[in-house]
Amino acid sequence: YQHAGGQMRLRATTISRRWVAGPGIVQ
Repeated sequence: YQHAGGQMRLRATTISRRWVAGPGIVQ
């Protein structure tokens, strides 16, 4: 992640968390 740094990383963390909560929701 060398684009937005914090923003990109924050988004990745959110997506990862959501995926763990429900991989079916994130498609």
